[in-house]
Amino acid sequence: MSTEVARYEPAPIAIAHERSIEELMAQANKIKQAMEQAMEVDQHYGIIPGACKPSLWKPGAEKLCLLFRLDPQYHSEPVAPDSGASRSGERIVPEMVTVSTGAGGVSAGGGVVAGCSLGGSAGGSAGGLGCADASRTPTSPADPRYPT
Repeated sequence: MSTEVARYEPAPIAIAHERSIEELMAQANKIKQAMEQAMEVDQHYGIIPGACKPSLWKPGAEKLCLLFRLDPQYHSEPVAPDSGASRSGERIVPEMVTVSTGAGGVSAGGGVVAGCSLGGSAGGSAGGLGCADASRTPTSPADPRYPT
Protein backbone atom coordinates (compact mmCIF):
# COMPACT_ATOMS: atom_id res chain seq x y z
CA MET A 1 0.00 0.00 0.00
CA SER A 2 1.31 3.41 -0.96
CA THR A 3 1.47 6.30 1.50
CA GLU A 4 1.78 8.86 -1.25
CA VAL A 5 -0.67 11.78 -1.00
CA ALA A 6 -2.61 12.65 -4.13
CA ARG A 7 -2.79 16.35 -4.91
CA TYR A 8 -5.95 17.99 -6.21
CA GLU A 9 -5.35 20.29 -9.16
CA PRO A 10 -8.23 22.76 -9.59
CA ALA A 11 -9.47 23.48 -13.07
CA PRO A 12 -8.31 26.75 -14.61
CA ILE A 13 -10.65 29.70 -14.11
CA ALA A 14 -11.01 30.41 -17.83
CA ILE A 15 -12.26 27.76 -20.23
CA ALA A 16 -10.11 27.36 -23.34
CA HIS A 17 -12.65 28.96 -25.72
CA GLU A 18 -13.54 31.88 -23.45
CA ARG A 19 -12.38 35.38 -24.30
CA SER A 20 -10.04 37.23 -21.97
CA ILE A 21 -10.95 40.67 -20.64
CA GLU A 22 -8.34 42.14 -22.99
CA GLU A 23 -9.93 40.36 -25.98
CA LEU A 24 -13.39 41.58 -24.91
CA MET A 25 -12.13 45.17 -24.67
CA ALA A 26 -10.40 44.85 -28.06
CA GLN A 27 -13.68 43.66 -29.58
CA ALA A 28 -15.60 46.57 -27.99
CA ASN A 29 -13.00 49.00 -29.37
CA LYS A 30 -13.31 47.39 -32.80
CA ILE A 31 -17.09 47.95 -32.71
CA LYS A 32 -16.56 51.61 -31.71
CA GLN A 33 -14.10 52.04 -34.59
CA ALA A 34 -16.58 50.48 -37.00
CA MET A 35 -19.28 52.88 -35.79
CA GLU A 36 -16.99 55.89 -36.23
CA GLN A 37 -15.45 54.93 -39.58
CA ALA A 38 -17.94 52.70 -41.40
CA MET A 39 -21.40 53.53 -40.07
CA GLU A 40 -23.69 56.54 -40.24
CA VAL A 41 -26.20 57.77 -37.67
CA ASP A 42 -29.81 57.25 -38.79
CA GLN A 43 -28.71 54.69 -41.37
CA HIS A 44 -26.88 52.01 -39.36
CA TYR A 45 -27.87 53.03 -35.82
CA GLY A 46 -29.81 55.78 -34.09
CA ILE A 47 -32.80 56.49 -31.93
CA ILE A 48 -36.15 55.09 -33.02
CA PRO A 49 -38.88 57.73 -32.64
CA GLY A 50 -40.55 57.21 -29.28
CA ALA A 51 -37.55 55.41 -27.79
CA CYS A 52 -35.11 56.93 -25.32
CA LYS A 53 -31.84 55.21 -26.19
CA PRO A 54 -29.93 54.58 -29.39
CA SER A 55 -30.27 51.18 -31.02
CA LEU A 56 -28.46 49.16 -33.65
CA TRP A 57 -30.44 48.97 -36.89
CA LYS A 58 -30.46 46.16 -39.42
CA PRO A 59 -27.89 47.73 -41.79
CA GLY A 60 -25.51 48.26 -38.84
CA ALA A 61 -26.03 44.69 -37.64
CA GLU A 62 -25.24 43.48 -41.16
CA LYS A 63 -21.95 45.44 -41.10
CA LEU A 64 -21.04 43.91 -37.73
CA CYS A 65 -21.79 40.45 -39.12
CA LEU A 66 -19.36 41.17 -41.96
CA LEU A 67 -16.76 42.47 -39.50
CA PHE A 68 -16.94 39.43 -37.23
CA ARG A 69 -17.61 36.95 -40.05
CA LEU A 70 -21.05 35.87 -38.83
CA ASP A 71 -23.85 34.53 -41.02
CA PRO A 72 -27.37 34.97 -39.60
CA GLN A 73 -29.64 32.11 -40.62
CA TYR A 74 -33.38 31.98 -39.99
CA HIS A 75 -35.80 29.07 -39.89
CA SER A 76 -39.55 29.54 -39.49
CA GLU A 77 -42.05 27.13 -37.99
CA PRO A 78 -45.83 27.57 -37.99
CA VAL A 79 -47.46 28.02 -34.59
CA ALA A 80 -50.81 26.31 -34.02
CA PRO A 81 -53.72 28.66 -33.21
CA ASP A 82 -54.72 29.04 -29.56
CA SER A 83 -57.69 26.92 -28.58
CA GLY A 84 -60.83 28.70 -29.72
CA ALA A 85 -59.03 31.93 -30.63
CA SER A 86 -58.46 33.20 -34.13
CA ARG A 87 -54.73 33.58 -33.62
CA SER A 88 -52.20 32.21 -36.03
CA GLY A 89 -48.52 32.87 -36.25
CA GLU A 90 -45.07 31.54 -36.70
CA ARG A 91 -41.98 30.97 -34.67
CA ILE A 92 -38.71 32.30 -36.08
CA VAL A 93 -35.58 30.48 -34.96
CA PRO A 94 -32.51 32.60 -35.72
CA GLU A 95 -28.99 31.23 -35.50
CA MET A 96 -25.66 33.03 -35.90
CA VAL A 97 -23.11 30.84 -37.66
CA THR A 98 -19.43 31.68 -38.04
CA VAL A 99 -18.26 32.01 -41.61
CA SER A 100 -15.69 29.34 -42.23
CA THR A 101 -13.31 28.61 -45.05
CA GLY A 102 -13.82 24.91 -44.41
CA ALA A 103 -16.91 22.73 -44.64
CA GLY A 104 -19.47 24.71 -42.67
CA GLY A 105 -19.37 27.11 -39.76
CA VAL A 106 -19.89 26.76 -36.03
CA SER A 107 -23.02 28.00 -34.32
CA ALA A 108 -22.25 31.19 -32.39
CA GLY A 109 -25.70 31.59 -30.81
CA GLY A 110 -29.39 31.41 -31.44
CA GLY A 111 -32.83 32.06 -30.04
CA VAL A 112 -36.55 31.85 -30.67
CA VAL A 113 -38.92 34.66 -31.64
CA ALA A 114 -42.67 34.02 -31.69
CA GLY A 115 -45.38 36.26 -33.04
CA CYS A 116 -49.07 36.01 -33.64
CA SER A 117 -51.75 37.93 -35.45
CA LEU A 118 -55.26 38.65 -34.26
CA GLY A 119 -56.35 39.55 -37.74
CA GLY A 120 -56.26 43.31 -37.06
CA SER A 121 -53.53 45.85 -36.69
CA ALA A 122 -50.76 45.32 -34.19
CA GLY A 123 -51.84 48.53 -32.48
CA GLY A 124 -49.80 50.20 -29.80
CA SER A 125 -48.01 53.49 -29.85
CA ALA A 126 -44.71 54.93 -28.78
CA GLY A 127 -46.46 57.27 -26.37
CA GLY A 128 -46.07 55.11 -23.28
CA LEU A 129 -42.37 54.37 -23.52
CA GLY A 130 -41.34 56.82 -20.85
CA CYS A 131 -39.48 59.29 -23.07
CA ALA A 132 -40.29 62.91 -22.23
CA ASP A 133 -39.94 64.24 -25.77
CA ALA A 134 -38.62 61.73 -28.29
CA SER A 135 -38.46 64.32 -31.06
CA ARG A 136 -35.83 66.22 -29.08
CA THR A 137 -33.72 63.16 -28.23
CA PRO A 138 -30.21 63.52 -29.69
CA THR A 139 -29.28 61.00 -32.40
CA SER A 140 -25.64 61.91 -32.87
CA PRO A 141 -22.71 60.99 -30.59
CA ALA A 142 -21.42 64.55 -31.25
CA ASP A 143 -24.44 65.95 -29.33
CA PRO A 144 -23.50 66.37 -25.62
CA ARG A 145 -26.99 65.10 -24.64
CA TYR A 146 -26.38 61.80 -26.52
CA PRO A 147 -26.95 58.82 -24.16
CA THR A 148 -23.81 56.86 -23.36
